[in-house]
Amino acid sequence: MAFSPDSSMLVSGYLDGSVRLWDLETGKSLGPPVAHRSAVWGVAFAPDGLSYITTDKDNVTRRWLVPSFANGTPEQLRLQLEVWSQSEKTEGTLRTISSDAWLAKKATVDAFDPGSISIGTPTDDRTWHHSRLIDAEQTENWFGALWHARHLIDLDPDNHYHHARKGSAHLVRGESAEAAASFARVAELAGHQRLADWYANCAYTLRTREDWANELKFLELLSDVEPENWQCFADQAEAYAELGDFTNSQQTYIKALSFCDEVFIPHYADQLAADEKWRDLQEEYARAEKAAWLSLKDWLRYSIVVRKAGDTSEYQRICAHLKSRVGQSPLPEKVAHVLDRIYGKRRSAQSAEGDLWLRLEAEVLKR
Repeated sequence: MAFSPDSSMLVSGYLDGSVRLWDLETGKSLGPPVAHRSAVWGVAFAPDGLSYITTDKDNVTRRWLVPSFANGTPEQLRLQLEVWSQSEKTEGTLRTISSDAWLAKKATVDAFDPGSISIGTPTDDRTWHHSRLIDAEQTENWFGALWHARHLIDLDPDNHYHHARKGSAHLVRGESAEAAASFARVAELAGHQRLADWYANCAYTLRTREDWANELKFLELLSDVEPENWQCFADQAEAYAELGDFTNSQQTYIKALSFCDEVFIPHYADQLAADEKWRDLQEEYARAEKAAWLSLKDWLRYSIVVRKAGDTSEYQRICAHLKSRVGQSPLPEKVAHVLDRIYGKRRSAQSAEGDLWLRLEAEVLKR
């Protein structure tokens, strides 16, 4: 919280992202709260007391004007509102005021109420719409984001960035046909690689917000552009798992593995082992072996998998490999020796029961 320079007001920020301005004399709130999309970590008044600054945990900083009582006739109030908002309502439609029109209206306001509007000359229309578009995206106001994106496209129709942001707003709103048209325009203007980079950036941003459903939308589009991108499918699998859709999670993990030449995904191995899909898991270990990516611990687990799959000849081959690596001669004892090398000789029954792989290793040793 922070006090105004004249100690008449207090501004307070909250963990839910809301910010309130208080009149200390009456103890009442001055207008509705304003909001960030994450917890507010800092607030401060400007030295003149006419505005205040807020910052959230995502390092988004905003400046808000302190409300004041309005004076004047209805027409004068209308002019003041138009100057403050840089927009006017004409024939039932809200339109942005051009810079020249804004200056003319501000001169009129200054004539009857000098100094009431102390802000400087507005920026050009392109800069203004771009700033408001960023605000709309950060607050997830997708209707507002579309409105500003359309104006930016009118001002600069060949800027692929504006079309990309418009497409993103459509996609999050569930307007897939409109999103597809916007993204097609991006590919036409900037190429498929730029479009893929945009999809990846949006997916990452949504991932940091734990917005799994919308992250999936962008990852699915990315997989269409880069159909052999294993990381894209791995991220899809994780998003599906976060949403509780384990069937699609497993299917996309399989796709990720099919395009991954050198990386073995342990999470998927654990999942297949838990489901007792030993043949499928044996195939994945064989692929990882071909890529020369198996550690000593992986070889041990590989032996367990083929034993559970009932492949005796492969089990003998893998055991022979383990024997050559650890130097233990009696075949029935070598797996125990590997366990000692990896985990140490003191492996309690409690730990064996609590860990999937330790339990499987204990089963093999009993045979």
